[in-house]
Amino acid sequence: MTLEDDKEEPDVLGVSIPDWDFGLTALGYAIIFGFVEVIDVLLAADADPNFTTRVKGTNPLHSLVLTLYTQSEDLAVKIAERLVAVQALSSTADEKRLTVFHRIVIARKTKIVASLLRCDQNARKVLDIPARSGYGIVFPLVSSSLW
Repeated sequence: MTLEDDKEEPDVLGVSIPDWDFGLTALGYAIIFGFVEVIDVLLAADADPNFTTRVKGTNPLHSLVLTLYTQSEDLAVKIAERLVAVQALSSTADEKRLTVFHRIVIARKTKIVASLLRCDQNARKVLDIPARSGYGIVFPLVSSSLW
């Protein structure tokens, strides 16, 4: 069976549908490459700011975690603030209770951490939530020195 292309109907792609290769959405790619204007357009088109993907062999990649891969940390801060403004949650946790905020702390991205503490009430709430590690349990404030 083959699918027929209906010339009368527009081709429509969902902005929150992940690609087949890496499991990233258009928003995910825009975050990684630091395309702020594209991020604004995608968020205005209802892209999910809390989409989390799991690429083979990696921890879950939440949109805020993807800011770790943005080349400029200053640009990553702008992106994180935009995501938080549309309800991205830094308190989302993985199976080890490691929150998005905690992962950013571990990565020692101090500008993003400071921005989240300033702009995201959820970041302040998870300061007291520990995660499991090889050391037992560890809180976000002390984890940056351990990893």
